[in-house]
Amino acid sequence: QANLSPTARAYFIDQRGLPGDLITQFRIGWATGQAGARFATQAPQLFRALQGAGLIRARANSLTWTGEEAYRDYFQERLMFPVLRHGRAVFLTGRTLDAREPKYLHQPGPDPPLYNEEALGPGPVFVTEGPLDALSLGAGGYPAVALLGSGRGGVVGRLGRRDNSRRQTARS
Repeated sequence: QANLSPTARAYFIDQRGLPGDLITQFRIGWATGQAGARFATQAPQLFRALQGAGLIRARANSLTWTGEEAYRDYFQERLMFPVLRHGRAVFLTGRTLDAREPKYLHQPGPDPPLYNEEALGPGPVFVTEGPLDALSLGAGGYPAVALLGSGRGGVVGRLGRRDNSRRQTARS
């Protein structure tokens, strides 16, 4: 959050028309691409945790002047959307603000969770493609979640089962 650049803030508020308080509420930030690798010497235990989560990667064919592997941050120059559970970040996804591909980059690992899962409740909820769409609907008073990535059947399957179980309960 502390790295949210004026350009990223302007994109979020001016171009997307989202209220600025969502930045704080959803802990939206900016990945400079220079944060994680510096922990290699400053905090080795944190560095290992970031590396284990896939947030820091060894650069291909690159060694430091001492012969050690050189590292880079997985997320570089991206608007960051943490998936929060009870206020704690459990997954990260980042969106580029330029034409680079992929537009959305997700933390490596198993199927990502839904963005804004806490919007799920007993009533209807909108399912969107990305976090910005879910935030736009939420700002308008409509509960919404976002799928993080295409072709990820696990979350969609769980939503279908949730809907079917509700229908069966309603018929009973």
